Amino acid sequence: MRRVSVVAVVAVIVGCSGSSTTNVGPGLDAGRDGSKSTDSGHASSDTGTKTGHDSGTGSGDTGTGGGDTGTKDTGGGTHDTGVGDTGTAADTGKDTGAPTCSYPEALCSGACVDTQNDPNHCGTCAMTCTGTQVCTNGGCANACAAGQMTCGSGANARCTNLNNDPNHCGVCGTACSAPEVCAGGHCVCTPSFPAESLCSGACVTLSTDPQHCGMCSNACTGTQVCSAGTCQTTCMAPTTSCGSGASAVCANTQTDPNNCGTCGTQCGAGGFCNGGNCGCIGNMAKCGTSCVDEQDDPNHCGDCGTACTGSEVCSGGHCIASCAAGTTQCGSSCANLASDPYNCGTCGTTCTSSRPNCFQGTCEGG
Repeated sequence: MRRVSVVAVVAVIVGCSGSSTTNVGPGLDAGRDGSKSTDSGHASSDTGTKTGHDSGTGSGDTGTGGGDTGTKDTGGGTHDTGVGDTGTAADTGKDTGAPTCSYPEALCSGACVDTQNDPNHCGTCAMTCTGTQVCTNGGCANACAAGQMTCGSGANARCTNLNNDPNHCGVCGTACSAPEVCAGGHCVCTPSFPAESLCSGACVTLSTDPQHCGMCSNACTGTQVCSAGTCQTTCMAPTTSCGSGASAVCANTQTDPNNCGTCGTQCGAGGFCNGGNCGCIGNMAKCGTSCVDEQDDPNHCGDCGTACTGSEVCSGGHCIASCAAGTTQCGSSCANLASDPYNCGTCGTTCTSSRPNCFQGTCEGG
């Protein structure tokens, strides 16, 4: 009996000591807490987190001892401040692009100047006339060339032709307003086919425009059309009604470059309509259905079948590395802005069928 009692006492002592110090390290509570029968004692079932059945304080086990943090989140949330992306703060919105100059102006020191008559940039940006010299036709001289006269005085003196200068048309200081041009010393609409007239600041065709039929103040009513400058119920021969509603016009399909042969057939830049067929004006050549200038067209350089490659440009009908003097690089073309109907006055300005020619940087009729 005495021996049995000693064994029993030892068993009780061992059973009570349980897991008072048995925490197996971070994240792994062995579960031998011994405080309640609801603790399964399986390490994988007890995460060391306090539950309703395990008080977490029995026998001195706090659930966080031995380096077991239990709920530590290492997702990096404290390292993302959310302010590292500055977005577009570095873009000030400043436009540093150079201006686009129109013929006959050139870009000199960030400004567009007429090198044909500017004494500070005469012929080229770097040439300055001296003393009382004037700049005439791009060269410094003591007097303006024949057919020109001086407008302005001192540093503002310019040699100009009063017959065609839109800034000094007829007399010094008389400027034409768009879309007018200076012709014969008078501000008129750009020469075109059919002929146009200026009405309320717009150039219109009085012979076919139903809003300005025959004269600026005469508008046709209802379904009337404007034929030969008079309001009619139908178009008079030899014209045909093309279009509908307010856009309907009485067109001669034998000569109208916007309705050549049939309504809606346009001859395009550099083209004209004769006998109902489109042709090409001047030195333009027909490649496919388009009129092109083989002297500066990189896709038809010298002839319809030759195309420039890489960074080459087309100048004088040859594919070369850079544009020759007197021309302006427009894309891969070396254009004469004074006469190129695809770059008339400025790069990219294309003349229309009604004004297919480019003359002195302005689109006009054939």
